[in-house]
Formats: sequence, C-alpha cells, structure tokens
Amino acid sequence: MIAQTVGVLLLPWFFCVWIFCAVAAQSAAEEKGRSGFAWLVAGLLFGVLALVAIAAFPPKRFIERGPSMLCPRCRSYVPWRASACRYCQASLVPEHVGS
Repeated sequence: MIAQTVGVLLLPWFFCVWIFCAVAAQSAAEEKGRSGFAWLVAGLLFGVLALVAIAAFPPKRFIERGPSMLCPRCRSYVPWRASACRYCQASLVPEHVGS
C-alpha cells in the first residue's frame, strides 16, 4: 500500500522532469541552429537522453561555415579570418594604440 502511494506521488514529478527535458532540448537545439521542433519530439520520446545528445552536438553554424565570430556592430556571424564584416562593413581588425 505504501509503495503504491509513493508511486502515485512520484509519477507527476517524473512527467514534469520528462517535459522539462524535452523543452530544454528544444531550447538548446534552437540556440545551436538546429530544428527545435524535431528536438522537442526527440525529448518527448527519449527524455534526458535527447538533452544529453543535443548538448554533445556542436553548433550548426560552426559545421557549415567553419570557425566564425560575431561582428561587434551588427552581431552577425562572419568568418574568423575576415578583416571586415560582409553585412555592415565594420572593421574586425583590432586597432593598436601607440604609446
């Protein structure tokens, strides 16, 4: 009787954690440039395993474009070795102040 009561009390918490893992996997996937809906479904099916899997994936923009950095002016991703942003033409080369 006590085991059934404990099971009934823990079941809602289990589902809450399961749903949280699905939403966290969706959020992490969207931050990495991947399909949020697909990872939400994966999170609903596999729970914490989907969350661990998306955490292991690199961001998609790193795979597609190679190493990149954010433009300080327009916040767009530009290639790591670029000297100017292709969107706003801001200089990406640091200026050295002479002493």
